[in-house]
Amino acid sequence: MKSSILSMLLLAAAASAQAVTGPVAPAPVAPPVQNVLLIVVDDLRANVIGAYGNATCHTPNIDRLAQRGMVFERAYCQGTLCAPSRTSFMFSRYKGTGTVNLG
Repeated sequence: MKSSILSMLLLAAAASAQAVTGPVAPAPVAPPVQNVLLIVVDDLRANVIGAYGNATCHTPNIDRLAQRGMVFERAYCQGTLCAPSRTSFMFSRYKGTGTVNLG
């Protein structure tokens, strides 16, 4: 008996709270998440990929990715050596600035 009275009281309290505050607004719908795939390769020049105009080398998978996505026509390198340039890319620090020595 006590539990049914308690249930009725809780139900009445919830109904009165909704009457005071009004109906609950639906949660905003989040926009769909965009996927980003960034491919970073080592020792691969752009002029050996079919997407950049090379007819000799066959790179069908990279060409398909380039056709469906985004192709960058200009690239810049942070350093002349491989390891410092790669480290600069990973840590978002330019070679030779700050207290960290990247090579």
